[in-house]
Amino acid sequence: MFRGATLAVVVVACMGIAFAEPSIDNAAAPASGTDSISKTVEASLGVSSGVAQVLTWVAILAVLYVIVQMVPGVVFGGGKKKRRQRGQMLLLLGQNNAGKTALYYQLKEQVEVKLVSSLKVNREKLRIKVGDKDEFIGPIETIDCPGHQRFRGKQADFYPDARCIVYLVDAEDKLKLKDVAEHLYEILTCQEVIELHIPILLACNKCELASARSEKAIIEELEREMERMRASRGAVLEGQDQADSYLGIDGEKFKLVEHSPCPIDVCRISCKKPDLAPVYEFLQQQFSS
Repeated sequence: MFRGATLAVVVVACMGIAFAEPSIDNAAAPASGTDSISKTVEASLGVSSGVAQVLTWVAILAVLYVIVQMVPGVVFGGGKKKRRQRGQMLLLLGQNNAGKTALYYQLKEQVEVKLVSSLKVNREKLRIKVGDKDEFIGPIETIDCPGHQRFRGKQADFYPDARCIVYLVDAEDKLKLKDVAEHLYEILTCQEVIELHIPILLACNKCELASARSEKAIIEELEREMERMRASRGAVLEGQDQADSYLGIDGEKFKLVEHSPCPIDVCRISCKKPDLAPVYEFLQQQFSS
């Protein structure tokens, strides 16, 4: 609206100039392109020379206005939208009893803490020791989000500020894998996560237990569950724009790592043992650059 008003003011000013100087001797003035255009307009429309000049300048200004609007897009990247920058926050996500808070305290104090499922967010800037020698990264603002379903809606508030996500999976609890699949589906179809291209480390915890399932078995189960969700949600969204709610490639079975819209790494860890080398390596990659 502001640009349109500015253009209108300029046009009115030009009209004023044209009408304010009707006595200029055309023969004395040097010939110009605008004079010839204005004469053509005068002859074509049958209007006076003053009106023809005004119409000529209006047309010239309109063309210049269009050119000015096009220049920023040409000069500054062809109008392409620049990718948003990720934040500097570490998010710990996962189900209840998956080990998020245990990992949080291992990162914070390098000690095992006896814990129960938490119903509150743990949030602190941590200096994280990543090697046997006194090597630290940070301070990193770290968020331990409760795993209860009623808190999931609030997790999305943290995505714009996230540098990366460590998602903990209970490698011993097969029954919770369906819930893990549903949660991952929500995360991977979240527009914030897609636009920011947030890296995710899928950490299969409790690998010290004999009953813990392998990474391969866990991934295969998650892919089966997410494939079912793809089919059911695709049917619901049929005929609608599915770009924000559909994972994978149409006509192919879903593969978690290959078809994810953002980078996913998978590893086995133990918060109890502890055996957290893959987590430290992931954090160094994300926060050392």
